[in-house]
Amino acid sequence: MVGFFLLLSLLPLLGLTGQEAIELVHLHEPSQLSLQSLPHTTSKPSIGVAVSEVHLPVVSSSVLAAEGWLKTHVLAHFPSTNITTIVVGKGVLCNRGQEHLWGLVLPSVKNLYYSLVRWGMVKEIKVSAAFSSDCLQYPSSYSRFRGDIAQNTLQPLASFLQETSSGYTIDHSSKRTNLVFSAYREALERLGRSRVRDIRVVRKLSSLSSLLSVEGAKTLGLQVPSHLAKAPRFPSVPLAPPPPDASFSFPPDASPPMVTANPPDAFPVPPPPCLVAPTASAPGPVEEQKGGLWCVAKPTVPAEKLQEAMDYACGDGGADCGEIRPNGSCYYPDNAVAHASYAFNSYWQKMKQSGGSCNFDGTAVLINSDPSFLQCHFELS
Repeated sequence: MVGFFLLLSLLPLLGLTGQEAIELVHLHEPSQLSLQSLPHTTSKPSIGVAVSEVHLPVVSSSVLAAEGWLKTHVLAHFPSTNITTIVVGKGVLCNRGQEHLWGLVLPSVKNLYYSLVRWGMVKEIKVSAAFSSDCLQYPSSYSRFRGDIAQNTLQPLASFLQETSSGYTIDHSSKRTNLVFSAYREALERLGRSRVRDIRVVRKLSSLSSLLSVEGAKTLGLQVPSHLAKAPRFPSVPLAPPPPDASFSFPPDASPPMVTANPPDAFPVPPPPCLVAPTASAPGPVEEQKGGLWCVAKPTVPAEKLQEAMDYACGDGGADCGEIRPNGSCYYPDNAVAHASYAFNSYWQKMKQSGGSCNFDGTAVLINSDPSFLQCHFELS
């Protein structure tokens, strides 16, 4: 209960408006606790999953590598476990002796963010960077970031978090919480980053029994944090309660595009660059030797246009769309991009040898990373 009342007392201090919120997050470190063992209650606490120090080099290396981590540690447990936050840099950022890892925090945040954006999950699961009191200059000025890390490390990190409406995670000490929050607000303002919209407070998960009784784990503030945009229209089938979600893979080699501030609700940025599909038919032997190609939907395409293309693929196109209907192994993630991707790939794999193309009026693209996940298998012929 301490955290519950403590967060409420911070609202006037932070000067929050109706657009801002605080969320108390129980931190889970994958090496210490199995998410599958967390209790399923009617009032689910918010769970944050930390990217461990040993995983930072991998997650920061590419979007594809970050997505592999995401599938294993987050998507395999979502939404049955109420994961709201991915915390990057806890125990690393600003810590002396970890300087060699500071530069991996921002690339990791970016890679995880773009992976979530691509499949429309960025509203439900926030990527955040963990700021501790060690980031602040002490004792000379507790309202400034340390000079050795402010401009080169924290400035670009804070800029990306603000531009993408991502979360600031405060790993604070309960004995000086008010001081830490006020100091951070001033320090961010000095960096020119005063529009703090999303503050996530880490609360260490010490036991499963404590998790069952924590009312303060609900979202607190003047409104709830961002939620998923309304789901686009899917194939004409009834909906069912969602099981674990998942995402798709895509090539990591090119840098993701820049994101403007305050992105729109649905598909806010173009997808990370993929191997763009020509309108030609089957790939050549060299492409096959690299592991094959899959035809998937572009997430920037309006749902209505994807629906039209999907109707053709599943109808006259002859694609096998049974797996994206209720009880099918690919019905989830339950969104238009995922359903259309499966339908497009089914059509193209079947028709590419006889002249079929991965185009669908500009709504599809070829990728060279297998988008299969969990029990959902994307055909490769």
